[in-house]
Amino acid sequence: ATTTLHRPICMDQVNNAGVMMLPDTKRNSEGWEMQMSINHLGHFLLTGLLLPQLKHAKGRIVIHASSMALPPFGLDTSDLNWTRREYSPIMAYVATKRANVLFTHSLNERLKGTGVTATCAHPGATGTELQGKATGLSASNRDLLVTLAKSVMMLPDQGVLSLLRAAVEAPPDKAVGPLFVAFGAPIILGNSLQVIRPFGASQKDAESLWEQSEKLTGINY
Repeated sequence: ATTTLHRPICMDQVNNAGVMMLPDTKRNSEGWEMQMSINHLGHFLLTGLLLPQLKHAKGRIVIHASSMALPPFGLDTSDLNWTRREYSPIMAYVATKRANVLFTHSLNERLKGTGVTATCAHPGATGTELQGKATGLSASNRDLLVTLAKSVMMLPDQGVLSLLRAAVEAPPDKAVGPLFVAFGAPIILGNSLQVIRPFGASQKDAESLWEQSEKLTGINY
């Protein structure tokens, strides 16, 4: 990112790094919980560092959220790094996916008039190596997930279509995902915040997440 800052290039950005359901509370050198670090805070930090170039290029940012159908719990913006709560591999993962969508919404609010837009993409039920690395699940549940990934879920070249549509043609602050939630051709699902609002998300959550993300990363947009 530091090298790229000094190069006047045309660019778009896809935030696609992710891990899933780590078994224990692992932390990076900053003290960030590892799932939150890789799945959200790293995206927030990298995007902030690259923002001058993105504005110069009037680029597009795609934030890759692995699920839009999320339960209304897990994301506590006052404890993003699980320092005062008992750690849950599943809830820590869910929290990061909610954060991805809220980040998309807040980013667009702050980028109005700059020529830079952000969208988010939900690939649906797509079988990748990620399912086999969900070590926070029991061995039997992980084996079941891997079996489903190989036999029922969409192939990676199908799941990536949502991301491609988000990158190429989706309007700002929209979420793209499969027609039938888990499967199907990619469609525009609606405004990113509206998509997860039925599952317990609000503008207040988005603002609180942004404030805490700036505080933790030291990046001010």
